[in-house]
Amino acid sequence: PILSAIRRMKSRKEDHIILQLGRIFWEFILAAWRLLFAIIPPHQIAHGWISFICSLAFITGIAYVVTRLTRLIGCVT
Repeated sequence: PILSAIRRMKSRKEDHIILQLGRIFWEFILAAWRLLFAIIPPHQIAHGWISFICSLAFITGIAYVVTRLTRLIGCVT
């Protein structure tokens, strides 16, 4: 019983470390995403048309990058 409890504690610590590393990786990816879309101007300027056009341009750019990546790895688009 004591050995199994120790094994469970080690397993929980390892799971915690893996979860923390996953969280750090995910935050790194999201930081780039947030910085990219942070430069879109607020919707109060020009009744939102500038932010609408910028958003469409960014979405188009992301779709282009995803399409290029899928072609690079051989996925069918």
